[in-house]
Amino acid sequence: MPIPQKTLSTSKAFTRLSMLIAGAGLAAAAWAAEPAPKDTTATNPLGLRAVGAGLRHVLALLALEGAMVTVLGVALGLVMAVLGIALLSPWLQSQFGLTLSLSEPTLNEWLLMASLLVAGWLASLLPGIRAYRLSLADGLSPRI
Repeated sequence: MPIPQKTLSTSKAFTRLSMLIAGAGLAAAAWAAEPAPKDTTATNPLGLRAVGAGLRHVLALLALEGAMVTVLGVALGLVMAVLGIALLSPWLQSQFGLTLSLSEPTLNEWLLMASLLVAGWLASLLPGIRAYRLSLADGLSPRI
């Protein structure tokens, strides 16, 4: 039995909306993230600047970290989706008559994964931009 076109259209719209909300949440979390201790230089972009790292170096480190975390997240999501389909497909078939099968990702799915990678990478740049805007003295002076 073919799936009605309206259902597919609604599914795509819901997927796009959930991606937008997840991206906004990721950006908000990255923007609001503060390193826990202010005196550590390894996790604080301003601390890295204090020991001589340039702005490009700090941005490059944050971009690399964000890219690695995002790639790991997309890969883990892909593996979990494949395992979920492989393990739950027989149960879904017997309980609900729903047939799921594994197949190669379509062009739209590849584009979806690429857009997730780009969004995660861009969100990882927000702490670096914030460090760029703050002066070095602001980051090193204790807050009372």
